[in-house]
Amino acid sequence: MPKIALTEIPKDNSMSATFEIVTPMFIGDANQQATAIRPTAIKGALRFWWRAMNGHLSTSELAKEEGRLFGSTDGAGVFSLSVTSNNTFQAHTDWPPKDANNSSSYMGYGLTGDQQNKHRNYIPAGIHFDVSLTFDPKAGTSDKALIQKALEAFGLFGSLGSRARRGFGSVQLINLNGNNFINITQPQIKQWLKYNLHSTLKKQDQIAFTAFSADSLS
Repeated sequence: MPKIALTEIPKDNSMSATFEIVTPMFIGDANQQATAIRPTAIKGALRFWWRAMNGHLSTSELAKEEGRLFGSTDGAGVFSLSVTSNNTFQAHTDWPPKDANNSSSYMGYGLTGDQQNKHRNYIPAGIHFDVSLTFDPKAGTSDKALIQKALEAFGLFGSLGSRARRGFGSVQLINLNGNNFINITQPQIKQWLKYNLHSTLKKQDQIAFTAFSADSLS
């Protein structure tokens, strides 16, 4: 098991990660059908976690650097991304139950449907999916390191889909560039936080966007 704070950056222009869905993921297409995980959803999550780790930047600096790395209306970012899975995404509609006294139903209010709306379907826990990144040849090692940190953060703390902030759609990083992360420990996660959030945690004034703070480690 490598030290996650010191994971080597690939020397070539590719990067790969495998994730496992830990809690039911309510994600879908325009018709709310949970049949796939779109690359745009993963890229959006990476943007979020990259911002969270860069609270030391001003909002103007953040916007400029985010556009450079991930792309904006002014041009493409430094990498492209694809999502694949050996599992078949079969939508389920049996959870959470339509029971007002059930804690999962309470946390997922609105997912169980009513007389006008059908029960939202979901991708069940246990499904694995792979994320592959291809970097522009001009991307530097520092660019790759920033994106890899976002991948690690997503795999340690992230989730996708509806009610993601209530614990639904949580994911776990299984493998990153051939390194196994399935047995990562709490001390290793704390080490990762300290190593990767040093600049952000030094900034004491109020941050104008969602980001880690000194309270994250308390």
